[in-house]
Amino acid sequence: MKRSPWPGPLAGRGLTPRAAFWCALSIWVLTVGVAAFTLAYTAVHPLPARLINQQGSAADNVAGIAFIAGFATVGALLVWKRPGNPIGWLLSATGLCYAAGVFLAFLAHFPAALTFVNWAGWIWLFGLGLAVFILLLFPTGHLPSRRWRPLAWAAAAGIAAWVLGSAFAPKIVSANTPTHNPIGVPAPAGNVFYILAIGGVLLIVASALAAIVSLVFRYRRAAAVE
Repeated sequence: MKRSPWPGPLAGRGLTPRAAFWCALSIWVLTVGVAAFTLAYTAVHPLPARLINQQGSAADNVAGIAFIAGFATVGALLVWKRPGNPIGWLLSATGLCYAAGVFLAFLAHFPAALTFVNWAGWIWLFGLGLAVFILLLFPTGHLPSRRWRPLAWAAAAGIAAWVLGSAFAPKIVSANTPTHNPIGVPAPAGNVFYILAIGGVLLIVASALAAIVSLVFRYRRAAAVE
């Protein structure tokens, strides 16, 4: 009998159905709970006008909640039903990253946390970087072929470069205005991290475009079920 292109429900994870359910539910509750709490708190205690452009308006927050809930819900269902397929885990991780990003709007209410809020802004692009792997592995959880491995490594390198560069650049890369990075490496040596962050952005964007192309190749060569 021909082997199904879809991974088995417990393939490669060793999770029982009960464990998979509770894992999926825990991630979903944490993601949606954090995002909903931040939206509710910000509605009752609006951010100062000078921070709205940095943290987004109420409409942006509502759209963000819908976006996060979509990733979290579909990811949780896939983790529960097919924990062996990395798509569910990636969707859940992406939703969790964006929930953490939205939570920064809550922390922005506290002046002492503003530097951290600006510094941690890199988490938004980190979540986008994970979405590259969702496109690349969709829907089976495997690459279309071995020839796409360099793209997967490039996406991973882009994410790593972005996080490392953002963490230690002299100025906070993700801030809207030039802001001193308290843990940054002073210039000129620290400029290497700034270049690393920008290079990471370009690599993530290029990888995302290539991942979209991979879907076209996968569709043209796929069997009926896939």
